[in-house]
Amino acid sequence: MAEPTTTTAEKANTAAAATATTGAAPQHQERGMARRLVSRLGGATRTSLSIVGLGTVVWAAQEYQSLKGDTDSAASNEQGQGKKRVLVVPFHRLRIVEQTKNMTLGPLLQRLSSGSSGSGEVVEMELRELVDLIHQAAADPSIVALQGTFGQGFQFSVGGYAQLEEIRNAIRLFQQSHRIHTEPNLLDPSDHHPNKSASPPPPAREPKYTFAYADTFGHPMDTGNKEYFLASEFQNIFLQDQGEINLFGLSMSKTFWGGFLDNYGIKAHVFKHGKYKNAPNTVTETEFTNEHYENTFAIIEDINQTIVDGIMSSRETATADLATELDERLWDYRMWRELYSHGVLPSTVAATLGLVDACTPIDVLDHLLEANKHDEVKANLQVVFGKALDLKKFRATEAMPLQTYRAVVAKRKKQEAYQWRILEFTNAWSEKSYLARGLFYLLGYKTSNPDHMEMFKDEVKARKETIAQVNIIGSINDNVAAATMAALKHAAKDKDVKCVILRVDSPGGSVTASEAIYQTCMHLGKPIVCSMGNVAASGGYYVAADCARIFASPTTITGSIGVFGVKLDLTDFASRYGVNVDHVTTGSNAAPSDPLQPMTLNIEKTFSRNVDRYYTHFKRIVSTGRHMSMDHVQSVAQGRVWTGEQAKEAGLIDEFGGLCRAIDYARNTYTAGSAQLVVYPKQVSFRERVANLLTANKNGAISKKTMLMEIWDETLATAMGESRASSISTHGSSDTDVLRTAVSSILDKAIQGRNTNTNLSGIMLTMDESDALKLLLKSASTMSDSFPPSFWG
Repeated sequence: MAEPTTTTAEKANTAAAATATTGAAPQHQERGMARRLVSRLGGATRTSLSIVGLGTVVWAAQEYQSLKGDTDSAASNEQGQGKKRVLVVPFHRLRIVEQTKNMTLGPLLQRLSSGSSGSGEVVEMELRELVDLIHQAAADPSIVALQGTFGQGFQFSVGGYAQLEEIRNAIRLFQQSHRIHTEPNLLDPSDHHPNKSASPPPPAREPKYTFAYADTFGHPMDTGNKEYFLASEFQNIFLQDQGEINLFGLSMSKTFWGGFLDNYGIKAHVFKHGKYKNAPNTVTETEFTNEHYENTFAIIEDINQTIVDGIMSSRETATADLATELDERLWDYRMWRELYSHGVLPSTVAATLGLVDACTPIDVLDHLLEANKHDEVKANLQVVFGKALDLKKFRATEAMPLQTYRAVVAKRKKQEAYQWRILEFTNAWSEKSYLARGLFYLLGYKTSNPDHMEMFKDEVKARKETIAQVNIIGSINDNVAAATMAALKHAAKDKDVKCVILRVDSPGGSVTASEAIYQTCMHLGKPIVCSMGNVAASGGYYVAADCARIFASPTTITGSIGVFGVKLDLTDFASRYGVNVDHVTTGSNAAPSDPLQPMTLNIEKTFSRNVDRYYTHFKRIVSTGRHMSMDHVQSVAQGRVWTGEQAKEAGLIDEFGGLCRAIDYARNTYTAGSAQLVVYPKQVSFRERVANLLTANKNGAISKKTMLMEIWDETLATAMGESRASSISTHGSSDTDVLRTAVSSILDKAIQGRNTNTNLSGIMLTMDESDALKLLLKSASTMSDSFPPSFWG
């Protein structure tokens, strides 16, 4: 059979195909090898990640068990194991404030100059933290007693009686911690543990003992004796043999500059609404007016009554036997009047009257601790004190300083937060992996149970909720308003914030600054609960009027619903020195606040209209926020200042209670019950504040003078241990204000090199007379710009 013939073209095509196939084979093999390599690397990676994940799970389980051991040890203390301690609170070494500062040079300089090692230095502590520490101690089974030390007097620093009432309440709760409470921070932290199984109620706790010691309660500058008022809440009071008690009653003094200004030809024209709006009296009068005296006496009389009632209630049990012997109630109001007129009470007389329980040459703490270690010491000590001291109440064997306990609580809270993060992580793994769930179950992790996992999810969701605390402290000016509004807006944007606590401790200030804060609160979109501190009056009440709930202490100073304006006239003063200032204007109201522009009819009408308008608006705010008729608002307004006790009767506040009470209300009303408190804004250091000012000037946001003045204020406040936003003096003129006025004048001359015209509205919302004086100084500072340079030499 003949073979088929192949053409030359076909042979060429076959050769080309063979050549192409041979060249493609290596490329196909390379792609296959790459795919296999990627597959193997992926498998190795998955294996490695699985190992790492399993290791992470095991680590988390171990961390959980380790932290869980801390809770178990606390439970063993509850059953009587471990040491019993007495928490020692050195009130004579504390400076109680509403808000601390991050960085101050004052304490450092004081320590360097005194050569102190820090053991006896004064510690600045926020009121909220001190109350929380006492609450924590009340729930801590290892803390069985509380001692307050007051030293030699003159040293205890606290803002006012409202803060003292909050501390007294905390001490009372400590004494009653063996009972069931609904107050915040007083329940056993383990009761809220997300992984705690149902268990019967804990056994009844033994009552905790409180006692105080002082070298003396003699404080000639504090006739109301804040130290003794606080100490009287303790179950027993020990006073040094040579100590004394001053109980003279309350006093409130005012300085009137009217005569002084008249002598120098300085006239302060005042426009006000409300016959009790007494703040400007300090620059117009020479003594109390009838209305001023009436309002002031009503305030101190009501506060004094609260003090007397508090001491009588606290000491009633301690003096019960003595009262029986006298066949009458020991502390009636007639005896208090006699005490006020008697004068200084030596320690022996104070003990006889029942104001203290016993006189002792030194602090009894060391003896009490030794008595629980040696029966012989206990017997001897009981003989010495007799009925004045029941040693069965004191079960502690070791002292716990406040600063040490402060660190313990901080560590405990940090561990608790860390534990929650671990629990949240391990719960997420339990949902994804049966292997992890089984491992956690073997390790005792109970949320591996599906039912427990759902409960845990709800608890985590509840704990993510927060309550924002925003503080308004000191005089309300533009800086305070800007910081407050920024904090409120920050809280409003945070979806986890369910409620805002507005903590107000302010006598008022600028009407426009107060209005800015008020409008921000109005449009916040979240409920606001107000907690009033020592004072929340005038502008301080203005910003709080629309809050959903207002809490105040009986001794809080509030109200002062009124407005005033000041027009300072220095023309007579200037003419006495041969100075005449002439004005060229395009209108009759071109320089209404210039102190060298005399009062005219048009200026008078302008001020009057503004004051009328602001006062009507203030009353309308109160009427809307407090759901009152305008007639009722008028009856409680007129610039009258009220105590918290009086304000509650007038309907200006809702409930008595301090900051913790307000937080507890917000937590129970607006959250699931486990919300955490977050303070807005976070404090920044002095260095950060200065850096922000430099940046603002560089970007053109503020002028060079403003930047330098702000840096000056920050430096001066830091060096003096003050906070510009929170510690402007509210009860007297500060040297800082005078220095600032001088520096402002110098900067005007150095930077601008020309005259400036400062225009002050003069309309203020304040009940504090010192603010009126500050306004006077600020207005007077414009003289440095209006007078010729030769006048100042």
